[in-house]
Amino acid sequence: DQIYCEGDYGYATALLGDDNAFSFKAISSTDDGNTGEGDSGNAKEGYDVWTDVKYGVGTNQTMTGEMKQGPGNRPCLITIPGGAFKFCDANAHSSIRDYFSAKNYTVFTLNYTVGENSYPKSIIDVKTAIQYVYDNAATYHIDKNNINVLGCSAGGYLASMASLTGASDFVKEGGTDYTYKVNNYIDFFEATLWMTADFQASDTSPESSYVGKAISTLTETERAAMNPPSYLAATSCKKIYISHGTADTTISENMSKAFFDLCKTSIGENYVHYEALEGANHEDAAFYTDDNLLKVYDYLDVLKEEVGGTSYAYSESKTMTTPSGTETFTTSYRLVLFENGTCTFRNIEDSSVYAGTYTKTGETYSISGLVDENGTQIVGGKDTTPSQGTSVSFIKDGGFEATLIAGAFTPISE
Repeated sequence: DQIYCEGDYGYATALLGDDNAFSFKAISSTDDGNTGEGDSGNAKEGYDVWTDVKYGVGTNQTMTGEMKQGPGNRPCLITIPGGAFKFCDANAHSSIRDYFSAKNYTVFTLNYTVGENSYPKSIIDVKTAIQYVYDNAATYHIDKNNINVLGCSAGGYLASMASLTGASDFVKEGGTDYTYKVNNYIDFFEATLWMTADFQASDTSPESSYVGKAISTLTETERAAMNPPSYLAATSCKKIYISHGTADTTISENMSKAFFDLCKTSIGENYVHYEALEGANHEDAAFYTDDNLLKVYDYLDVLKEEVGGTSYAYSESKTMTTPSGTETFTTSYRLVLFENGTCTFRNIEDSSVYAGTYTKTGETYSISGLVDENGTQIVGGKDTTPSQGTSVSFIKDGGFEATLIAGAFTPISE
């Protein structure tokens, strides 16, 4: 059967095959002739848009994606919508896809198995989808070392399990270990700790239906296996971004706060960020505004520089006398060194980024030639000798010398 479709971005035909799968072809002025199941019809001008991409053979193993057309590989963001483990829709998260694809990400939103007793199948689905994206990175112009996962509510739980668990965890029957690694994981109003003593869901809850038994009957072994913090200590995921509304009446913000505390204890406070959305309820539109998505983008954009490099954090505090009294100001920096002798230096407070080169003599690194994207040199003028208790000396415009690891700079990634 052929269906004629008219939408926001043009016109298309959709072919419903014998296996109930759709193939898609744009017939508007942006048509480039691409057809076939999961292919882009370019119905959004300047973008490749994919519908019903099959990442597995299951009925629900499909995803929707898009990317801005252009050369080169780019980061990937995989989003997982919620639905109380009862439903999901890969056409959701359109605002997230639009925002991040415009920022030159390849973005996918997943369907996955839902309904009663869908644990652990839904986790396997999500891990299978990430592996599919990893294996087909070249097709979708993706930097396979920069795959990020965002989940909301029940989708947040699945995102955490797919991002934090190991290569041999939740492997499908007859399958092989996963080879992908999630670079960063973003958690929106997640139902993270619903099987723990402090936040245990009721025996008639969607979570009980999801696992196919009353939560109160879970054994300690079962609880540990389905509890995301169980996997924090050994995870290869680099960083975690957690956000929750302060007025959430569905899932208490305290659950995300407790998860945040566990992350800080397990992987270190430099690896996790918490963002409270004041007055926001569950699935609140505030999570999907450009202003809020910019916070996530900025977080990922900082980390994007670290791919393939070794990163160090440094904070500088100065006490100054102001009309209102004595105040202490703290500025945080991030230095990333790459094996080819190049480096990046970012002021976290104002988001300014400089690129340069470095040399090493003993434990002292000489950073030089730091310029921003416009070619403007970093301004010196700081103390020419290290302040007491530090090991950083800004010696000239365009660079500085620093003792790393043993000095003021602290390593924040391997």
